[in-house]
Formats: sequence, structure tokens, C-alpha cells
Amino acid sequence: MKINLGCGLIYKRGYVNVDAFNNTVADQIMSATFLTFEDNQASLIECTQVIEHLGAAKSLYALAECFRVLQPGGILLLETPDIEEAFRVFLRKGKSHRKYLMNWIFGLDTPGMTHRFAFPEELLTQMLQQTGFVQIKTVRQGKGSIQPVIRVTCQKPQEYKSYQLISWVRRALQEKGVVDLDNQVTALDQEQLLDQFRLYALQLTQGFDEQLLHQSIIDTAVYNPQMILVFLQEAIRSEILPASTVADQLDMLNTMVELNLPAILLHLLVQLPLDVGTQQQAFSTIQKLGKGTLEKLVVAGKSRSTVIKELRETRTQVSKVHNITCFSPATIQQVAANKFACAAKAFAKQHWSRAEALFQEALRLDRDSLLTTWNLARLCHIQEKLGLAKEYYEKTLHLAQRYKLPDRRRIISRVRREMQQQLISPRPEFSGPIFHPI
Repeated sequence: MKINLGCGLIYKRGYVNVDAFNNTVADQIMSATFLTFEDNQASLIECTQVIEHLGAAKSLYALAECFRVLQPGGILLLETPDIEEAFRVFLRKGKSHRKYLMNWIFGLDTPGMTHRFAFPEELLTQMLQQTGFVQIKTVRQGKGSIQPVIRVTCQKPQEYKSYQLISWVRRALQEKGVVDLDNQVTALDQEQLLDQFRLYALQLTQGFDEQLLHQSIIDTAVYNPQMILVFLQEAIRSEILPASTVADQLDMLNTMVELNLPAILLHLLVQLPLDVGTQQQAFSTIQKLGKGTLEKLVVAGKSRSTVIKELRETRTQVSKVHNITCFSPATIQQVAANKFACAAKAFAKQHWSRAEALFQEALRLDRDSLLTTWNLARLCHIQEKLGLAKEYYEKTLHLAQRYKLPDRRRIISRVRREMQQQLISPRPEFSGPIFHPI
């Protein structure tokens, strides 16, 4: 079987022509990230001018599906705009050519035709290697033209079992709703865990090591217990891992998913004493606490029921706002950013007390946020809480000096001007929030 993936209006005889949107010539309508073909079916998959429409996260899942469906030795032929050459040509050519290059770079404002991501050759090669492909050969075509392309051919190896497992895991993550591919921030954040799963998969195919598996469960479950649960379930389904060896661990992970361990850990994070500039230390403290709890649970014993009981009690105190499924810096920062936006809105509407409370919550989520401390200083200044205003301005200066931000001198100068104004007059010149340091 040969597949023309993302066929659009181009019908290829002798191929199964597949598209996600256009059924004009397609034999089947399906997403490139979730193909309905069985494993090891295709001898060739052609994917021409497709991945740039998917984006960074979705492309990783589409490549995994291509790998899964290809036979050992099967060929993937991939073509995408050469973004580096396109920009070089854009800078060299005159205005008459640039509008065509813009369409080549960004696509068309039509469903399914917008370009979401551009893939430099180095990144594309890395993605294919991580998926499991070998014999990767790249050719750059159309140099100097308004439609330069990168054309890649690669092969599925004869020894593919560990990479096939990761393809199954990606598929199961979509099927069970564990990954949201429309949220590129969280989807790419989860790639760090999938990188670890690649190593686990390779180790499992080389032989079962109970101690190594236990440590792997602890290291990943503290981040997202549902992802490691899916990995183990797929490893069992593929007969790489005997179910009897991890029965207790599967039971424990199901409980952690039910309780939503990441939400519990985030709740504990915001309960820590608030010390500005200590986000990394605070995160590490709770991460170690989470791993310690999982270590007790991974090793079966009488204490397991006691630990789970304590977790259930803590779970009842967790706010809906903190109901995350991944305990990671990126996820926490996203929650903090949402809280900051709500606080800034309240500030702009002159709801001072509400804004102050919301900024305080945002600061507990992200102790390194200069903009949060700065807005708290402004709010306290407006409300004539001059002692608190001075304290928050000093914290803002501390963060600006500590993290070597771009335009640091200008930021420090601006903060100091506001501090001076506070000494001169209790009524500030500003009346709203600050969204950008400059």
C-alpha cells in the first residue's frame, strides 16, 4: 500500500489519497495525527506540503503515525517550504516577488491552508531521528525561486520496536484526551516526558530491570501520572512488558490519576511561604516532596493506605483554579499568566482590593514575576499603602537586577522614578496596570 498523505486536490493513482479537510479527490478523510491504518501496512508514504500546516506539536504526532503505519524498510517522502532560503530570497528580491514569498512562508487564509510552523532543515532532521527514522537524506530544491523546498526521504528501520511503542503511546495519549494538540504550549511541554519514554522504551526492549522501572515511574509520575500510566499500558499491550510485573504500580498510578497528583502538588506549592525570587527552589521543594510520596507508594507496604488517605484529604482543599494535569514550570507559568490577566483587568477597572488579591495569588504561582510585584507596588501606591508599596518596589528592583533582563537599566530607572514619585506625592501619575516592563 502507498499513501498520499494530505493530498489536497492532487490525486495519485495507485495510492490511498488521504486528506483532513478536502474530499474533492481524497479516498479517505482522516487526520494526519491519527491515521486509521493498521501497523506496518505501507511501503511508501508521501507527505508533500503538509507538516507546515500542522504546527510543531501536531507534526511530531503525524510523523509518529507515519512511522507506525510504514512497513520495516518503508519510505517516508516529506516535502515542506525551505524557510531559510525563502527568507534569503525575500531579502534579495524586489517588492513584486515578496507578496508571493509571503504566501509561501505563511500560507493562505483558508481552512487547512494556513502555515502554522516553519521547519529549518536541522530541526526537521532531529524530529525524524527522534521518531525513529534512519537513512535521512535531504535535498534543497528551488534555490533562488519564490517557492524553495526541503525534500526529505527517510526509512523505517528493521529494528523498530522501541520507537513503535512511542508511536502507540502518542496515539493513546490523543485517544484518551491526555494531550491537547491545539494547546501547543502544554503539548510541547509534554515532549520532555516523551523524550524520557524513548529511553525507557529502549531499555525495556533490551531487558526488564525492576529497579530502573520503579525509578522511572517515580521520576515521571510526579510530572504527569496519566502519561506514564499510558506508557506502561501500551508497553503491556505490545508485549514488551509483562503485566504481572507492574500490577501494583498500575493500581497506584490509577489512584494518582484519580486524585490528580499534579493539582495536589500545585496546591502545596502555593502554600509555601512567599519569598520573591525563589520560584525554582519552591518548585524543586514540592517536586522532591512528590517523589518522596511516590517512593512510598511504589514500594508496596502497610503505609500505602495511610499515604493515600493523606493525599485524599489534601485533594479536598485544592482550588479548581489549580486543577492542572501536569506539574511542570511551563504549566504553572501558564496558570500564573491567566491569574495575572484577571488581576490586571480588575486593576484597569479600578477594583483595587480584588486586583491586589489576584496579583498576590499570581505571585504565589510565579515568585519570579517582576510584572506582578511591580503591579502590586502600583496598587499599594494608589491605595496609599506606602510601606507596602516601597516593599514591592524593592522586590521589583531585586528581580530586575537578579535575572539580567533585556533593557534592565531602563526597567530599573523606571521603577526608581515611580519610587521617587511615591516619596513626593501619595497620588501617582499612573492609574492602571503595567503589562510590559518597557
